[in-house]
Amino acid sequence: MTSLFGMKNLYKEAHKRGHKCLFLLSNDLNLSDKYNCIHLEENNYNLSLASKNLNRFLPSSFSKSLRYLKHLMINFLNKNYTKKIEEWVKDQRSKEKKINKIFELEKPDVVYTYGDRHSGFEPAIIKIANQKKIPVIVPPIAFFSDKESLLISARRYNSVNKQICVTNSFSFKKKYPNQWVFDRQTKKDFSYYPKWQVFAMDKLGVLPENPWIIGGGNSDIICTDGEKTKNLLLKNGVKSSKIIITGNSEHDILHSTWKDRQNIKRVVYKKYKLDPKKHLLVVALPQTFEHDLLTEKEHWKLQEAICLNSAKSNWNVLVSLHPKMD
Repeated sequence: MTSLFGMKNLYKEAHKRGHKCLFLLSNDLNLSDKYNCIHLEENNYNLSLASKNLNRFLPSSFSKSLRYLKHLMINFLNKNYTKKIEEWVKDQRSKEKKINKIFELEKPDVVYTYGDRHSGFEPAIIKIANQKKIPVIVPPIAFFSDKESLLISARRYNSVNKQICVTNSFSFKKKYPNQWVFDRQTKKDFSYYPKWQVFAMDKLGVLPENPWIIGGGNSDIICTDGEKTKNLLLKNGVKSSKIIITGNSEHDILHSTWKDRQNIKRVVYKKYKLDPKKHLLVVALPQTFEHDLLTEKEHWKLQEAICLNSAKSNWNVLVSLHPKMD
């Protein structure tokens, strides 16, 4: 949802400048009629993504059980490499046909994607765009995880650890040296994708050269908000020729909001019936459980501590929830 918000801003800005824009969306996303959209039928064989979508519609009390069940199912299905590879390749070829048909009809001059290492339709979109010499650009609309952040789940969950651990897969590591990294904390080697998916993506020619960082795949340009992010990308192996500093559209929104802050303050205080004599504290609660950074017990302990200490301030307090939060 965070990335979709950024894409909507990009759409509106491009439309304002006279460009024709089109969203390619999965079926679970809906936008108002003011956006031109094509919904792509999703037959996704990536179980972890499917489970995340399912989790939205279940009561939060089921989250812990669902996560455990999801990891068990992933381990069970990953044992049958041949079947998984055949299913994934068949599904991706179907996606490529759909994307090729859309591109033939719409004839885009440029394609924007959230990244260049994800599953779903993204590999097909990037592949067809590359074949047609259409530039693929990753705009600076969402925070991306680097290698260290991605290893956290592997350390915390044994089921995740098992499906991507390649410590003893010597032939795999020799053939795909950029797909795995050594984790100094666990002393194990981890692949970004499960081995079967690496084989499948390689078979279709959509395997990112370096999946451990956004920009390490088959995109043409990755835009950044500034020098700090550029240096992080360079440190993680992104080619300097692909990086362009553009700033971030959200900075423009923040600047516009800042200029109109007095009027916005009056609206917010009136809407939430706040005490005009007190300052306002907006608390953005971190989604630590949703991102597998803390256990459920640790997560709620942190949330309660943040809220209790905020209440002690004797200010007006508004709590902001991320869309991923249950």
